[in-house]
Amino acid sequence: MKHIVTVLIFAGMSAALSAQENVADKYPGYRLEFADEFDTGVTPDPDKWEFETGMRRNHEDQVYTTDNATISDGMLVIEARKEKVKNPDYKRYSSDWNKKNQYGEYSSSSIILKNPYRYHYGVYEVRAKIPVGTGYWPAIWGCGDKYEWPYNGELDIMEYYGNAIHANLAWGSNNRWQAKWSSKAPKMNEFEGDFADNFHIWRTEWDHNSLRIYLDDRLINETDLDLTVNPNPGQSWYNVDGYNPYRDPENKFGVWLNLALGGDNGGSLDKTEFPAQYLVDYVRVYVPESDDAALRYRISKARKMLDENRDNGSYTAEAIAALSEAVSDAETHLGSSDDDVIDSALDALQKSMDDFYKSMINPCADGGTFRFRHLLSGCTLSSGWFEEKECVIITDDDAAGYNQLFTFAEAPGVAKTKGMNILTADGKYLYRDSWNLYVTDKTDRLADNNFLFKVESAEGYLIIKNLGSGKYFGTDNNVAWSHVYSDKPGFGARSNYFEIAGTSAGITDVTYSGDVAVSGIYNLQGVRVADTLDSVPAAGNLYIVVSGNRAQKIIK
Repeated sequence: MKHIVTVLIFAGMSAALSAQENVADKYPGYRLEFADEFDTGVTPDPDKWEFETGMRRNHEDQVYTTDNATISDGMLVIEARKEKVKNPDYKRYSSDWNKKNQYGEYSSSSIILKNPYRYHYGVYEVRAKIPVGTGYWPAIWGCGDKYEWPYNGELDIMEYYGNAIHANLAWGSNNRWQAKWSSKAPKMNEFEGDFADNFHIWRTEWDHNSLRIYLDDRLINETDLDLTVNPNPGQSWYNVDGYNPYRDPENKFGVWLNLALGGDNGGSLDKTEFPAQYLVDYVRVYVPESDDAALRYRISKARKMLDENRDNGSYTAEAIAALSEAVSDAETHLGSSDDDVIDSALDALQKSMDDFYKSMINPCADGGTFRFRHLLSGCTLSSGWFEEKECVIITDDDAAGYNQLFTFAEAPGVAKTKGMNILTADGKYLYRDSWNLYVTDKTDRLADNNFLFKVESAEGYLIIKNLGSGKYFGTDNNVAWSHVYSDKPGFGARSNYFEIAGTSAGITDVTYSGDVAVSGIYNLQGVRVADTLDSVPAAGNLYIVVSGNRAQKIIK
C-alpha cells in the first residue's frame, strides 16, 4: 500500500508540473510574465494588488472597501453586499455625487494590478464566474497610465451590464472626456453554460496591428489599431493629437477587477439579490518574446516628430537621431528584408536628412552638392567670435582643391580638421564656426544612453558651449573637466563652456585620447588646438568620431 501511495503522489506531482509547463508555454512566441492563481493568503497579495476605496465613477451606488475582496478555495472572491457603509470621501456641503453622502447603502471591492505588473502588448487571460441580473456590473478592464481618460485608452476585456456581455476599446475624441468606442456585445445564450453557474475564460491578444478580445476561444471584438488615434481636442492642455494609446509600449495597462452596482449602466438595484459574488480563478499575462511591435512604434513616433518639426533645426536633428536609432535597432532585431515599416522609414530618413542638411548648412549663393562655410586665409573678421565676413563653396567634387574645414572620411561619421591653417586678421590660426553634433544609434555608447564623442590624439582643448543651466557631462577614462568659465582670457566673451583636460592636473600642453559622454544634443560652438591658453598653433589634428552608420553626423 505504501508503494501505491508513493506512486500516486509522484503521479500527482508529475501532472502538476506538466500543467505548470503547459500554462507557461501556452502561447508560442510569448512568455508568461505574470500570474496570480489566488491559491495563497486570505486577501489579495498587497505586493501585486492595490484597492480602490470610496465612490469612484459612473454614479455607481457601491462604496468600495478593502473588506469585500478575499481569497477562498483558490479563488479571488469579490462580494457585493447591501449594507450601510461609511463613505471615506465624504465632504460636508459638497455637491459632488460621490462626496455629498456620508454613507452608502452598498459595499463591494475593486482591485488593480500595481506597477511593475502593468503591461502593454501581449496576451491577457482571466478565468472568472460573474453574477448576472439587473444591477450587477462586474468587469475585467484597464486604462493606460499616460494622459487622462480617454486619451490614455481604455480596454474592457469584459463588462457585464444590462443582461449582456460587452467587450470594448475607447480612445479620445475631439471633446474632452468623451470617448470614441469600438464595442461588441455578443449574445450570451450562444456560449456554453449559464454564466451565473459556470466559469468562462476571457482573453485579449494585443499586438502592433490589432487588439482582439476572446470569450471561451471565440473572437468577440477585433479592433484595427490604425483607427485608435487620438484627434486634436482643440485645446492645449495635452499634446495628444495623433497619439495612439494602443501603440505606445510605454503606456502601461493594469488589470482591474471590480464588481460595481447600479450607476449609469448597471440598472436599478430594487430587485437585485445580495450578497452577490464575483469569482476569479486566475489572472495571467503573457508578453512577447521579441520587441517587434515596440520597435515599429518607435519608428512611427520618430517619423511623426520629424513631420511636425521640419522647420525647427534642433528638433529635426533630434527626430532624425531618434528615427535612425529606431531603424538601426529594428534592422538588428527584425532584419530589413521585406519589411515595409523599416523600408518606408529608411526612405523617410534619407529624405529628411537630405532636406535637413540643405537647410542647416546655410550655403552661399553659388550652391554646391555638399557645402561648408569656410574662412579663407587673409579674410577680414568682424569683432564677433562666430561671425564670418566671406565664405566660399566647397563641394564633394572639388574638396581636395581647397583647405576646407572638415573632411569626411570613408569611415562613417568621422570628421577631421585639415591643418587648422585658417589665418585670422591678427595673424593667428583659428578654426571658427558653429556646428550641431548628434549621434544616431547606440553603437559603443557609454552606460545611460549618453551621446558619445571620441577625441583621438588631440593636442589642446575641445570646447563645448551653450549647455544651458544645470547641464553636465559624464566622463570616461578618468577624464577631468578642468574648469567652467563665464569669460576666459584670450577666447573672447563666452558663457558656460567646458574644456577637456587630460588626466594630469594641468590644462596646458595636454595630449588626450579618450571618450567623452554627452547627454543630449548640443551645439559645438568652437574648437581650438593650442599649446597654451592664449595662442593657436598653425597645425594640429582633431578627430570627432560619432557612432553609427547613417549619413554624416556633424551638421552645420
